[in-house]
Amino acid sequence: MNNGIKRLLRSRILLTALILALSVAACYSLPRSDALLCSLEDKYAEKFVIINILEKNSSGMEAVVAAENHPRALFEAKLETSEGVLEDEYVASRVSEKISLRLETALENFLTEKEPSYVLHTEAISKSIDSSDADMSVREFMEKKPSDEFMICVLLPEERKEDLPGIQDTIRKGLEDFSCIRGEIQIVFADAETMRDAGGFFAENAKFYYDYDRITKNAETVAYPFPETTVGS
Repeated sequence: MNNGIKRLLRSRILLTALILALSVAACYSLPRSDALLCSLEDKYAEKFVIINILEKNSSGMEAVVAAENHPRALFEAKLETSEGVLEDEYVASRVSEKISLRLETALENFLTEKEPSYVLHTEAISKSIDSSDADMSVREFMEKKPSDEFMICVLLPEERKEDLPGIQDTIRKGLEDFSCIRGEIQIVFADAETMRDAGGFFAENAKFYYDYDRITKNAETVAYPFPETTVGS
């Protein structure tokens, strides 16, 4: 490669870096909520909306966020405007969404009501990952984080208790394509108020730990490790 081409390539790299730096700087000059959304949009080339503000102060903010094209894949994002640092869990939320969508199909085939009544939440235990590939597959995620685990929670009406063996078998079949993952499954049989509260909770929160235990404390929970599966994802 001659020196002219090398200089041209070097110039293009420097120009790209400069454009990115200016874009980031432009984000941080905005009001905190706008700066957080701007930073996420720059990183993932998607549009995002803030669902719930967790903390807001002079140095930045932390919020529950969702992409407009994936409104149920909630995740937490934190922007430190003073240090120019963005931390987010979008990739992990999208991976969890892939698992949930597969389980939803399986559950809706088993729960034969016209409008099946259940609440489903899937969550990676460790969500940090150095990647902006929001379309990452479950297997790719586990290759990068081989020690990670998932928590899957399914809330069902109390009258479904007698269907527990069938529900467990349905979940096992729904996970057959994800043999690379492990973790815990919780099947919760709850009254109508608990179901409603849990649904509202997961509509605004990305993580179990905030208030979930209080909501489900009087419900009957069957917890067990992921079943062994046979099909690679």
